[in-house]
Amino acid sequence: MSTIVLLGTGQRREFAFKTIFRRNERLILVDKPSNQRYFAMADIPVVVYDPTDETVIIQLLRSLNIQIDGVVTWTEHLVPTAAKVGHALGVPSVSIEAAEHTRNKFLMRQVFSQHSFLVPQFTSVSTLEQAYYAAENIGYPVVLKPIDFGGSVGVVRVDKASQLNRAFAHTSSRTHAATILMEEYLDGPEFYVNAAIYDGRILTGFVSDRIPNRPGQFFVEEGHEVVSFLPQSKQLELIRLAEKGATCLGIQQGLIHAEIKWIEKGPVIIEIAARAGGGLLPESIYLAYGINLYDIGLSLALGQNPEFALQQTPVGCSVRYLAAEGGQVTNITGIQEVVQSTEGLVDLSIYVSRGSIVKQPQSNAALVGHLVVIADTKEQAQNRANQAANMIIIDTAPYLSPSL
Repeated sequence: MSTIVLLGTGQRREFAFKTIFRRNERLILVDKPSNQRYFAMADIPVVVYDPTDETVIIQLLRSLNIQIDGVVTWTEHLVPTAAKVGHALGVPSVSIEAAEHTRNKFLMRQVFSQHSFLVPQFTSVSTLEQAYYAAENIGYPVVLKPIDFGGSVGVVRVDKASQLNRAFAHTSSRTHAATILMEEYLDGPEFYVNAAIYDGRILTGFVSDRIPNRPGQFFVEEGHEVVSFLPQSKQLELIRLAEKGATCLGIQQGLIHAEIKWIEKGPVIIEIAARAGGGLLPESIYLAYGINLYDIGLSLALGQNPEFALQQTPVGCSVRYLAAEGGQVTNITGIQEVVQSTEGLVDLSIYVSRGSIVKQPQSNAALVGHLVVIADTKEQAQNRANQAANMIIIDTAPYLSPSL
């Protein structure tokens, strides 16, 4: 039995925990007390008030007097912490420099630009005056992004100068950094590449089609087609691009999640994360291809050679996310109908109930549910998922906070 340290729990990672249990690894879970419901799943819970404080975490882990064989995280902002802890404990880990590059979107853009990748025009800004000047130079529409967040938190498209003041305030309020990233808006379909890397080469990789964002300035995910509709040759091109990008960032081993847009000039890496993809991607890839990326990632983190075999013919698999207008939930309909009529439905989760207060969807953090559908073909899965998602209605009404 190996001992693995997990920093943070992340969202919707139940499949990952099941993978650890199936492997019969000893789990040390390091997390905040607010996530204590997950501590029951750990062999050894370690409570910290700041999971980014690697000094405290290293001291606590060493005080256990247990041989630790690997350190992993599935949480975006803890990737640099996991790298520092892993290096201090002498276990396989992504380099600290690579972890920092993947966490800082501006540094990532610089690395790709220096290596002659196709990149959008970009700059960093720290004041509204700089933002107006930069937007005029780049040309509208532009996109504002926190350099240190994921899940589309704080990401806003700005189509004209009159929108910039409010957009700049929105993005600036959602970052711990002194600057934010401004870049050219790229128009084109978006794809995910989720892969496992060993010695700088992709062992196995999967391309999924991201469904276009919901209408508006914000980048709120609709879902994804797990088995891409792209021709195999173009899928391979995206996988090789992700591999090249990971190499330039210094990622030699572990799981990566790449987001790539295909514009008229060719594919452009939007970002690469040195972790497993979120949003049910590893679980849905397992449903479609029979490959468990969490399993492979754990083996790599433990210094083991992963063993896996692809299904000869992937199963169609589609994921849809549910959103609602901001306010108080007054009614939820369609759930029973979806359960009874949707062939191949393997997961339907609603995160809210009547009376819940939901935020206006401005990032993936505001999503209120998801569903996953499989079928013999990707076309069938797509049609079933669309029909099911359209059947679920979550009504809200304006919410006025009770006066004190």
